[in-house]
Amino acid sequence: MMMMNEKKVVPNPSPFVAFALDHADYYHGLCQKASSGLHQQIEYFIKNYVLSLRHYEKSIRVLDWGAGEGALSLRLSHLGFDVTSVDVNESQFKADGVKFISLDFNNENDVDSFVSENNGFDIIVAIEAIEHIRDPWIFLINLRKMCSQDGVAIITTPNVASWMGRIYFLFTGELWGFGPNCWLDPGHVNPLTDGKFECLASETGFELLGRAAGGTLPVLWLCNWKRFFASIFAFPLRILQKGRLDGWVTIYLLRPKNE
Repeated sequence: MMMMNEKKVVPNPSPFVAFALDHADYYHGLCQKASSGLHQQIEYFIKNYVLSLRHYEKSIRVLDWGAGEGALSLRLSHLGFDVTSVDVNESQFKADGVKFISLDFNNENDVDSFVSENNGFDIIVAIEAIEHIRDPWIFLINLRKMCSQDGVAIITTPNVASWMGRIYFLFTGELWGFGPNCWLDPGHVNPLTDGKFECLASETGFELLGRAAGGTLPVLWLCNWKRFFASIFAFPLRILQKGRLDGWVTIYLLRPKNE
């Protein structure tokens, strides 16, 4: 697996100290609906790393798989990309001038039909989507079918191994963001660790090029007494722990295996 310099490809996912709660970001009035800073990090990641992986001789085709209001789709279209946005609810999509297709990701027949008719994308982004899907194997297989052989897929999902997730599990026995209260809203049904994701990617025809922390999760979080004491408790344990402690989410970069 190619190792990435995370500080160069994803800026500041883990500031040392923060005094405010994670907040919603907006782009041209559209809500990001993801961890603060994540869409900006994805844009930076694409411009400063992904585009250096190959030479593009024509317009870059991008698929935003799970587009929400279209904040990231609009951001990527402003970079000059040819963006196709897909999500369930057309009424929620607000990115003017961006092609949108309504699709229920859990409807197997509709997804199969779409995948068979749409392929050859240079970049596929699936931001905070895979954790909402009942079958992550099929999800990744479909992305592989729609990705060009020399294209890439960028997938993000909540980092269940973050320092905050570990403290939460220690005291509750539940994964942060995946308890019963999160099943319907926001609809998180599939937690993925680094190891599980790497195995999934390999089994579904992808090579994992690298991963990086994303979103904004401070090392010391001083916004209220609960997070203050959680971060103070977790800080000295960092030296003993393995895995990805930083970042609310993990950003994965995949490319199709050679056929």
